[in-house]
Amino acid sequence: MANPLLAVASRLNARLFHASPSYRRQSAELVTRSFEELSYHHLIEHGFRPGGIIDVGAFRGDWTRMANRLFGPTPTLMVEAQPRMQAEIAPVLADLPQAKLAGTVLGERSGEEVIFYEMGTGSSFLPEASDAARTELKLTTRTLDEVADEALPGLSSLFLKVDVQGAELHVLRGGARTLERTEVVQLEVAMLQYNEGAPLMPEVVAFMAERDFLPIEVSGFSRPKGYLVQIDLLFARRGSKLRPDYFRFS
Repeated sequence: MANPLLAVASRLNARLFHASPSYRRQSAELVTRSFEELSYHHLIEHGFRPGGIIDVGAFRGDWTRMANRLFGPTPTLMVEAQPRMQAEIAPVLADLPQAKLAGTVLGERSGEEVIFYEMGTGSSFLPEASDAARTELKLTTRTLDEVADEALPGLSSLFLKVDVQGAELHVLRGGARTLERTEVVQLEVAMLQYNEGAPLMPEVVAFMAERDFLPIEVSGFSRPKGYLVQIDLLFARRGSKLRPDYFRFS
């Protein structure tokens, strides 16, 4: 079956050739919103079906809904640190009986008290280098391994998505066992120093390579005020079927 998103992108590309700069920009923003889904269709076309899904930084649960729509009903763990988001996530849990929620902030070690800066999609325990309003909360950490072992015991070929505004490596350092049973990882990676103390892309890619994960896709990006600040990178294991070493054109 033809991919409808690819068909839409093809038609847009044909129209953009003669379009005005303003129309081209508006169309590019529309395509960007579907970019993540296109990336997942590529995974599916190359045979990836996750045995479980972990959504760290679940916010309202929209990404979990999309992932379960595209990959099919899959045992899923959502992790969200913002207490006020739990009411927003309740309808997702009602609609997806295979999904669970851990309402906690993840860190390298369990039981540490951190200052968490609550500011919608920009929430993190690493303060954002912006003038956006925020509320400070005191939260106690758990580790990814703890919550994943509880919610998704014994599952392999996991799809792990971590979007926690610069704290991604903190989460992964507390998730060594979980990484061992993960096939694909999606991380939000900083191009600019958007969160204080957050690693930039070279450090993140090196960290993942040390654990035998290499990039395979760019699945999204964030460009506030015209600056490319963050990109979403997909990683797969070295030697994965998602990282071919030979390409056929005939």
